[in-house]
Amino acid sequence: MLHSVFRVDASQTMGSGHVMRCLTLADKIKENHSRVAFICRELPGHMCDFIESKGYPVYRLPYNEKTITESVNSKTLWSGEDESIDRNQTLVVLEKLASIHKIQWLIIDHYGLESKWEQSMRSYVEKIMIIDDLADRKHDCDLLLDQNLYDDMYSRYNGLVPEHCKNIVGPQFAIFRPEFYRVQDQVRIRNGLVKNILVFFGGSDSTNETQKTLEALKKINRRDIHIDVIVGNINQHREIIRQQCNEMENTSFHCQIDYMAELLVKADIAIGAGGATTWERCFLGLPAFTIILAENQKNTTEAVARKGAILNLGWYAEVDAKKIYHKLHDFLDNPEHIKDMSRKALEICHNSSDISGLDVVISTMLKLEN
Repeated sequence: MLHSVFRVDASQTMGSGHVMRCLTLADKIKENHSRVAFICRELPGHMCDFIESKGYPVYRLPYNEKTITESVNSKTLWSGEDESIDRNQTLVVLEKLASIHKIQWLIIDHYGLESKWEQSMRSYVEKIMIIDDLADRKHDCDLLLDQNLYDDMYSRYNGLVPEHCKNIVGPQFAIFRPEFYRVQDQVRIRNGLVKNILVFFGGSDSTNETQKTLEALKKINRRDIHIDVIVGNINQHREIIRQQCNEMENTSFHCQIDYMAELLVKADIAIGAGGATTWERCFLGLPAFTIILAENQKNTTEAVARKGAILNLGWYAEVDAKKIYHKLHDFLDNPEHIKDMSRKALEICHNSSDISGLDVVISTMLKLEN
């Protein structure tokens, strides 16, 4: 039985990606008739209510702006002192939960936590799993998942995890929600003609790239192209974006949806951020213009661009509506380039077996239990 506890956060600067992939894993664990709980801090833009709406209990850690600091470009979201605060608060929750049910797995998806924090949890949990993509700190864990593409992805955790730790690395093991497998029969190499453009910069889009992109698309002024714009509930600009979409022809606004895969598979190109959505686009063979929003997206975005699956527009502060417009204008007149990018995107997430990355993770967890 996988009695599991997730330690994960969302916020206006972190975005929602960490929580969303943990929810997908939680749903799969729950299929094993296992109990699942979440521990989350109530940062501005937290998703505690959303997690609870999915049927999971959430143990909330308080937000104190005097001691908790976060930055959109920071690799870690806590200083050393604040990590100790988080450790003590998390231990109180785990002690309570462990007194009721044995905790088989503690699953941590968080850039601000490392080995010292993890070691202190060992008294209350059987196994620890880390979901990471930075490889910038040591971990005390039994299983590590990094679903990203890096040039050195098979060696980058050498010396950072214990020798007994099982590493699952690479985009072929990316965690996708069930909706993505339901549209697999619609996946295709794009034919180069652009009739649908999808815009999505993550749940929060704290730098407001969505509005920047809409300005460029408005200037393109192609009445034969439909535009789907997706935002999350924690996007602070969502109502302005909604109004902007309503004022544009052939433009649909979507907020906190559960049909992302349907829109992605329908689209001919996407404009968005790096991060977890990169693998969702690649899985469905969707070419993309990508803007780097945070430091942790830089290496992966550049690696995928070298594979030819995306066009990397660069760091968000150096990308304006004019640059997006010119790149997109040139792109629309180059159908062969679009077809080639679509083909290469599919190759990145190709798995030679019929087993999904999510099933591989669950299978590995079960094996490590015994």
